[in-house]
Amino acid sequence: MDELTAFNQCLAWLTHTTALPEHLDGLVLCGNSLPATATAAGQLAQDYQLPLLIIAGGIGHATKYLRQNLNLPKSQASEAELMATLVRKTGY
Repeated sequence: MDELTAFNQCLAWLTHTTALPEHLDGLVLCGNSLPATATAAGQLAQDYQLPLLIIAGGIGHATKYLRQNLNLPKSQASEAELMATLVRKTGY
């Protein structure tokens, strides 16, 4: 198998759509540069009426890009703080 075929096979596996479970006990949102993940986590937390949503993320390699994506380039907030704000905006 060549590298491109292997890479495409890996991407297919990583992006495979699965059905959501009937029950969740909680959710962990890891810091990253994509605001949509926080919005999706907040919506899932509401939909499942989750008692627990853990948000992790310091100031690291993705923070600069998250701040840019949120149009907050001068912010000193961590990824977790920024993500928590987005989750709260969903109503959770």
